[in-house]
Amino acid sequence: MSRRGYDRTFICQQSRKSPRVYFDYVLNQQRVRPKCHAAKCSERGNAMDHPTYDVHITEAAHEGFPWHDFLPILPSLIWVTIVLALLFWLGDWGLKSFLSRATKIGVAGLEIELSAGITGAAAERHIDVPAKERDRIVRRLENAKSYFERARVLWIDDIPDGNQKELQILVSLGSIVDLARDDEVAREKLQTGVYDIVLSDMARGDNPDAGLGLIDEICAAVLTPKLIFYVGDPNRTRPTHAFGLTTKPDELFHLIVDALERRRG
Repeated sequence: MSRRGYDRTFICQQSRKSPRVYFDYVLNQQRVRPKCHAAKCSERGNAMDHPTYDVHITEAAHEGFPWHDFLPILPSLIWVTIVLALLFWLGDWGLKSFLSRATKIGVAGLEIELSAGITGAAAERHIDVPAKERDRIVRRLENAKSYFERARVLWIDDIPDGNQKELQILVSLGSIVDLARDDEVAREKLQTGVYDIVLSDMARGDNPDAGLGLIDEICAAVLTPKLIFYVGDPNRTRPTHAFGLTTKPDELFHLIVDALERRRG
């Protein structure tokens, strides 16, 4: 049935024995016959006693604003109006100030996240990182965020759960991190992928020097990723061909920034 206009055909049946008039109507080519509520109306009545008249009434199309089309998009129009009003009220200077404040809020949120990550990582390793050193690495990470974006990192460690805080920092800065629990998995990833940095532990299981086994293969990998050892023994010294070695999370990220700066430079 059209929304704007339709035809109704009324079947008018008038009883000679009663002054009441009963209607059936045909709507959209389908006849609908309501129940007869008149006591004197009988389906067995004689056709002569109940003559039938066809009355055709055509209603003109409804003229006016198409509210049925407008109402579904009304909420969207309200929001657009609010945004335009806000932009008009703020003006050019106000809009720039608003965006600047929003950016500062985002930067502050990242700073808080990085600071909490460094503090949490140090606590898990039972290492004390002074607030001054923590704030220094946080500022450096913020300034070097563009280096981390889309940087590829391979992290080799048989117990990756011990590096969750550091891993979260890398991901929050936009890096892509692949994990490998042993040399076999690490070797496969080095053969099929290209990495900027390889982070590795040293001791695995009963082998205190397990991390040294892949040095030659890492050095021979595509684009020669920078190798940084992140260990638990503070008496360890940096192996030959390794970019760095540390036990502290703040020093780890200083080394990573240094490595990425050299890669990008």
